[in-house]
Amino acid sequence: MLAEDVRKLESEKERLLEENKELLVLLGDEPPKPMNCGCCAHFMQHYIKIGISNYMETYAGHCVHGRTVNKKPDGKTCRYFEFGRRRTF
Repeated sequence: MLAEDVRKLESEKERLLEENKELLVLLGDEPPKPMNCGCCAHFMQHYIKIGISNYMETYAGHCVHGRTVNKKPDGKTCRYFEFGRRRTF
């Protein structure tokens, strides 16, 4: 009885692995990103300092291209939207 359950689970695992391979081919290597400010190359994330040398992201930022202030990471995008991450130095 237990051996049969294990066989069923292994069969289901194989089926799911094959389905996952098919989906990766359809979607590419990376799943599609949402078209929001947090995924924009021009979004500058805001941080707050915690302690002496630690920083934490806040739920705010701004656009360095369109000079639009007070943007939220999941906010609506503007005409300057470009997929990517802002380079930090």
